[in-house]
Amino acid sequence: LLGRFILGLFGEAYARESYETLILLVLASPIILANTVFTTDLRVAKRVKPLLIITAISSVATLTVAYVLLPAYGIWGAGVGFAVGQAIATPLFALEKRGNGRRSVAVRV
Repeated sequence: LLGRFILGLFGEAYARESYETLILLVLASPIILANTVFTTDLRVAKRVKPLLIITAISSVATLTVAYVLLPAYGIWGAGVGFAVGQAIATPLFALEKRGNGRRSVAVRV
């Protein structure tokens, strides 16, 4: 609702160039939320190795896609790179969780 207005606070050119990227990131937010839950679960379970591997794969995908798209599409290319990296991480996290065979760590009070 206020996206254009808030982006406009940084200048008209910025708002014009980044609004579509903002929409893309809003649409990707459920994926980002899922990845946040998965990473928190792995941290609580002290499973650092799979977290590191999945994050590295996601980061390489993000940087590769952004590097390819940035010259032609600008900030939109960076947003697409981020969304692709997150989309790659989600099934990897889900597979790790399923393959690990453990449920989330329950905190007992």
